[in-house]
Amino acid sequence: MCGYCIESIGVKHLLLGEEFTEENLILSDFYIQETVDLNQGIHTVLSLIVDSEKTEKDKLKRLNSHIILCRLLEILIDHGVDSTNYDSLLHNDWILKSIVCESFGTTCRIETLNRIASFLPHLQTCYNLNRWDSDDPMQKAEKRFPNIRFFYPLYQAETYFNQDKWHTFLNQADLSKECAFILNCYVLWWLQDGDSKKSDSQYIEEILSGTGVVYDPIMSTPKEERVIFDLAFRALYFSVCYLSKLHIHYDCLKKLILTSPSGVPFFDGMDLWLQRKATERIYRFEGVTFFIHSIDDIRTILPLYLMGKCNLTGNDKINLCRFIKLSKRYGDDYEMFYKHICCEIPVSYGL
Repeated sequence: MCGYCIESIGVKHLLLGEEFTEENLILSDFYIQETVDLNQGIHTVLSLIVDSEKTEKDKLKRLNSHIILCRLLEILIDHGVDSTNYDSLLHNDWILKSIVCESFGTTCRIETLNRIASFLPHLQTCYNLNRWDSDDPMQKAEKRFPNIRFFYPLYQAETYFNQDKWHTFLNQADLSKECAFILNCYVLWWLQDGDSKKSDSQYIEEILSGTGVVYDPIMSTPKEERVIFDLAFRALYFSVCYLSKLHIHYDCLKKLILTSPSGVPFFDGMDLWLQRKATERIYRFEGVTFFIHSIDDIRTILPLYLMGKCNLTGNDKINLCRFIKLSKRYGDDYEMFYKHICCEIPVSYGL
């Protein structure tokens, strides 16, 4: 099983309106990525965690603090640091713990956080959860993303508590250009550059030959490359949300939608989530036109996801259903989804 499998099951649950239960905890990453109410989503996952996962680190791992922080960023971009939506999230202990866990150690000293966020309780209890052990993690990511340091404030805990710091970052004159640049770097490296990963997979297969260990395609992504991807993901997610809100540099977002990862996605499916997020936000600001015109070039799961996530109705749903059925990528794997959401829509009428 890989990220594609998890995503397919998750989209099915989304389309069919199925509840997230203890039986499908394997979908917890997808659930936290897609749940509308983040506070409620966190509560739901925690209520289903077994007794053996009882430490703070175990629970944060299951919740995936990385995903939670990215969800928080999207709320910041769309609603603002002084919004009611954002304020309600800052009163969730597990979101506070996620901020600290995902911030660089030198930027989240407890005395600093207590000074700038004295109104927030429980920061003392989550300080030791920080997971970055490098003095300069950005140095690793610069290999693939030369402008990653431009986004350094996103990796500092203070940014999420201090309005001035957030606005200073947001008001930089070159922010949109830097966002477009880092997304283009991502497309060229992670999505299109499959040669290095292919050679790595051949090397791994040779090593495992005769050992009895079954080769898993996920192993084809070198650990160092995955570390760089994880480091840069926050800046990438911010860039997708920020550019889509400004209605600019849509070509970057459309490249994300049209280009799938060159390797096999990991179980958390972060690269697939970024693609789905670009899909959702392009639709939010542009409608279905792009998806109809590109239906043969995008993964079939994306327009189906769009219907479940954005609850498409009327002409948007009718037109997209028709084009999905007629697309070259449509196959038996999507028949169940299609019948459920498009069962009363004729295929050829009006085309």
